[in-house]
Amino acid sequence: GGLVLSSDDGEVLFVRRILPLLQTKCLACHVENGVMEGELALDSHESLLRGGSSGEPLIVWGKPEQSPLFLAVLRESEVWSAMPPKDAEKLSPQQMNWIKQWIEAN
Repeated sequence: GGLVLSSDDGEVLFVRRILPLLQTKCLACHVENGVMEGELALDSHESLLRGGSSGEPLIVWGKPEQSPLFLAVLRESEVWSAMPPKDAEKLSPQQMNWIKQWIEAN
């Protein structure tokens, strides 16, 4: 179930929820002109689609279960490292759901 969001809703979700979440949880290590762990920057739409050293985009639009970003924050993937790496900083179920809805909406 869940809500079916349009791409406009996806944009609003990105600005209000996803971007602040990335800034809080991810950008300390994943920023274009900074540390950029795994050659992966998360500070622009382009960098999310470009991906990092794996060569795969972080997002498969419409398919959160195939999107490395979502799989990493779920912390259950054998392929993608759990993110953020520290257990104490892991995303809440609500935050994970925001990412899932955003990917589904685009």
